[in-house]
Amino acid sequence: MIRKTAFALVAILMAGIFVVGCGVPAEVQQQLTQLQTENNQLKTEIARCQTEKGEFEKRVADLNKQVEQLAGKALKDPTYAEAVAFIKADKTNEVVPWDHSLAAVLVAENARKQGINCHKVIAKVPGGQYGPSGYNFVGFNTTDRGWVYFCTTAICADSEVKIEVGKKLHVSNPSWQDPGHDDTVISIHHVP
Repeated sequence: MIRKTAFALVAILMAGIFVVGCGVPAEVQQQLTQLQTENNQLKTEIARCQTEKGEFEKRVADLNKQVEQLAGKALKDPTYAEAVAFIKADKTNEVVPWDHSLAAVLVAENARKQGINCHKVIAKVPGGQYGPSGYNFVGFNTTDRGWVYFCTTAICADSEVKIEVGKKLHVSNPSWQDPGHDDTVISIHHVP
């Protein structure tokens, strides 16, 4: 057994000496050089991919952290008292005293920043000065009273508004004057 192993080692050694002594054919040397070049390119590509993988994993971790933070700040429907307190504290009516549509958008955004679920609400009516139109408010789907609505401009002093399909706004809200056109609510749209 030892003789066979020794003989095999001697044969391998002699073959190595023969190859080195005779030289490597040019074609084989060219293929070897090409393979070494490709191997080096692959090593560079692997290093680049590992760097990109690390950057990608960091980005995924950052995004997961943001998702966790947002989940912790999920919007909640307020109680009636919380909705009223928010409306009283919000100062949009001082910045946008007359534009009901813009005021509703800004108030809803302010509420969301505080984690409160609030919608711009459009009460569609059949008649207006220029034909069918809508009134803009904000609405909260409160946990204790359902949907409640507020007018959020200076003209209506952040007052609660009653909106009901089939009812005239100025009749449902006695402090309002008759607008001189049909203000019967034909639909209510809650815009998230």
